[in-house]
Amino acid sequence: MSTSFILCEEFTDQILISYYLNNRCGWEHMKSGRNKNIAFINDYGIEWYFREANYLGIWPVKGNNFSEAFVSIIERCKLENNEIRKIIVVTDHDDIDAETKRLESLSDIVSHCLGENVKAFSNGEWTKFKVKDDFSTISEIETLYLLVPISGNGALETFVFNAISEDNIYAKEAIEQARSFIKNFRSEKYLTHNREKIKAELSVSLSIFSPDKVFSTMNEYLKSMNWEKYKLFNIQFQELEKI
Repeated sequence: MSTSFILCEEFTDQILISYYLNNRCGWEHMKSGRNKNIAFINDYGIEWYFREANYLGIWPVKGNNFSEAFVSIIERCKLENNEIRKIIVVTDHDDIDAETKRLESLSDIVSHCLGENVKAFSNGEWTKFKVKDDFSTISEIETLYLLVPISGNGALETFVFNAISEDNIYAKEAIEQARSFIKNFRSEKYLTHNREKIKAELSVSLSIFSPDKVFSTMNEYLKSMNWEKYKLFNIQFQELEKI
């Protein structure tokens, strides 16, 4: 039996990633992991999946600070009978820090936990580091740092826009007009941060695509889409097939 983790920022990321893993890779959702012999049976919002004798937890950390979650995982790795084999971090490609400081901080966390300098992550590539448990048994952990979108700055919302616009000129036009509206929107109270504006662009666009579902949550909308038909979706998450 082995256990892997995908750390992501928000629940919307969790939905898209789980859709890919379920439809492309054969991972099945576990309605409850509390009766299974797997790590981290808790209330962190982790959704558990299984394939044969392997388990996978998708963990939204509610932001781009992965420190607390990562320390918990590494400390678990140091216990006897460590079953954790792979750790993936999926994060927004929202600024230069995502490529540098955020990436470096993860290696710093691992190095601090292990008491030695380790380059634990590499952008877009699988890498490895070793962990010695309390009984001096050494296990190897594979890691992946995945930016969304892979190329160009943006966030999950940017990726969704690009995917939807692939072969749909009407959707592309609607998105461009929604972006123009938000860009020219002025308020001292609402949408005062760039991150809020990006989210608003997506919300306005989805309301245009499906006005009768305007009171549905974005998560419900994302779940209803046939994401496997979008090339960009498959390119973005193809490395997850190696879990």
